[in-house]
Amino acid sequence: EHSYGHVWLCRDRERECLVAIKKFKDANKDSQAYHLAMREIKLLRATSHEHVVSVIEAFRSQSSGNVYLVMEYAESCLNLELKKHRTGLPTADVMRITWQLASALQYLHSRKIVHRDLKPANILLTAAGDLKLCDFGFARDLPPAGQQADMSSYVTTRWYRAPEVVVGAEYGAAVDIWALGCLFAELLNGQPLFPGSSNMDQLALIVNCFGHLPNRLLAKALTNPQLVGVQLRTSNPRNWAVALQQRFAPYGENAVTLLLSCLNPDPLKRAAAEEVLRAPYFEPIRQ
Repeated sequence: EHSYGHVWLCRDRERECLVAIKKFKDANKDSQAYHLAMREIKLLRATSHEHVVSVIEAFRSQSSGNVYLVMEYAESCLNLELKKHRTGLPTADVMRITWQLASALQYLHSRKIVHRDLKPANILLTAAGDLKLCDFGFARDLPPAGQQADMSSYVTTRWYRAPEVVVGAEYGAAVDIWALGCLFAELLNGQPLFPGSSNMDQLALIVNCFGHLPNRLLAKALTNPQLVGVQLRTSNPRNWAVALQQRFAPYGENAVTLLLSCLNPDPLKRAAAEEVLRAPYFEPIRQ
């Protein structure tokens, strides 16, 4: 069970395979919940990628009005794997999972879709080790170039929330890349990178790590009434990359370079998914 419904493991007798069936919470009695369910189903039906969970069918019960989504089944999820590996996953697994997630994001972003809720629980893993990105309840279509997106500020589980979202600024696909960087760091050492206890604490952790925010985000933070009292500059400003370089140096130069490209606090300078896939860190996979 999660905030948007229940998921059951079932056997599809016709196809002779296991499937996951999601029942959307309140979609039978609340128009907004029904709208959200339909949007998720529409987005998933419009996707076809080896690392995005496949939709088998969707239907609405004539008797109860409940909305159901039937999906391919995956045996595990990243959340469970992180609980098994408290000090980080094996290097080969980290590389494979990060590559596959970046591949899924490159596909989604090329189709102008931003997931907006990357977190360990939404990253499924099959017994064969294949990643399947799921739960598109927060996903949105990106607007055409030059048009402003009408997207809510409360997206992404807090620990993986990009600074532009935290301060209430406009945002786009780069929020997924920030979350990818946070997940990559967590895969490396087993610890959440920015485990904030509130929106204010989340921003404080980011500022304490990087020393400052980009001017555009700083200006937005200063006018956000929810962030009153947050120290927006450290007493010893430094190059934003230094803290991450020092913390993750044991994992190698290529890992640090990839991490920095994903976690640039300026979304305009953050790597795009296709750039992530070209990172030297993934050379063993490309070969």
